[in-house]
Amino acid sequence: MTAQALPITDERTRFIAGVRSLTDPVKGSTRRRVATEAMSLFARKGYGGTSMREIGAAVGMQAASIYGHFPLGKKQILIDGLLDILDDFLVVVIEPVVPGRSPHDEFVDLVTRHVGWRLDKGDMSLAWDAAYFGLGMLEVLEDRHMTALVEVVDQYRTYITSLVSRLGDPAEASGTARAVLALCDTCDRLRTHPEEPRDEVVARVVTLALRCCGS
Repeated sequence: MTAQALPITDERTRFIAGVRSLTDPVKGSTRRRVATEAMSLFARKGYGGTSMREIGAAVGMQAASIYGHFPLGKKQILIDGLLDILDDFLVVVIEPVVPGRSPHDEFVDLVTRHVGWRLDKGDMSLAWDAAYFGLGMLEVLEDRHMTALVEVVDQYRTYITSLVSRLGDPAEASGTARAVLALCDTCDRLRTHPEEPRDEVVARVVTLALRCCGS
């Protein structure tokens, strides 16, 4: 049986299990605060352009104290920060989705949450893009880290594809799913003006995503 032919509930279960087996969210308020502030700096200044001293200043700590929480320094902060972003995405976008509904309703809910997360978690989503698309951080991650991250992204794409295949032409589901994800991930560019309300942007992306599926 191909991945696209699996029931939607199976794809959701596989995706959640895959992320949970990979991610180990940053434990402790201090470590989480350091990882969050560091990822924000990485997104704005680049990994190479951010020093441990700057990270320390952002959280009110000496750089030496940060090594007590992250012995491997910036690299460990980057890896843990990315895994934490994956976990945050899972909690916000996937876990609240109610199973047993129509593919249309589940798709709309998923796109709505995905776009909402992108708009609400600006620095988080920018940091993810910077790492995953290689804008200054890709070379820092070892193959095993990139493999793990790519696996999760692929699992999510397969989950989206399983929904799309039920809304439109199954033969075009893979390409359509990529188009839908591109819309979700670039949603901020679809604002008609800088002050446009969040919910209007979300509604516009949902409409475009459904059109991609022929719905």
